[in-house]
Amino acid sequence: MTKKTLLTTLLASAVGLTAAVAAAQPGPGGPDGAAMRDAQLEKRFAQWDQNGDGAVTLAEIRAFHAAKRAAVLAEFDTNGDGTLDRTERKAVRHAKMVERFEAIDTDGNAEISRAEAEAAHPGVARHFDRGDRDGNGVISWDEFEQGAKHMHKMRKRMKRKFRNKGVNPAGEGRSFQRVPAPADTSRQ
Repeated sequence: MTKKTLLTTLLASAVGLTAAVAAAQPGPGGPDGAAMRDAQLEKRFAQWDQNGDGAVTLAEIRAFHAAKRAAVLAEFDTNGDGTLDRTERKAVRHAKMVERFEAIDTDGNAEISRAEAEAAHPGVARHFDRGDRDGNGVISWDEFEQGAKHMHKMRKRMKRKFRNKGVNPAGEGRSFQRVPAPADTSRQ
């Protein structure tokens, strides 16, 4: 089996397994969100498959991400030093937040309704009540931004908490550490 075939097979297996596990989940991200996930997976595959041969190689994935990084650097490297400093990285995060908000706010009224959240973004729909801090039935830009900042802080806290501890941050109680094999007592 060639390296390209092996990589394609592994990638297809991973995508298929991810889709199967996600489809089994209940709620907005579950079976009713399967069509949306399938469309997202197809879109991602099409982006990676740069030569259109129906298979994705590691070189294609690397080229896609290198082009994406170069585009971000070209757009946000305001001082032209070839790197993104703290201020420029904040600008990237802000631009991504605005892009996400606009993608969910399909009617363009600068507010996300529950129906828009359910249709466009299961994660926002799942936490809609928490995100709607003033209880008026919609998520404003300020509420969306506060929620995104809160999530960012939580992710950083989880990374710090579980760094180098061999614990799965997903909370499933499994360890990433290897467990030594039991001693073979049959030969004694």
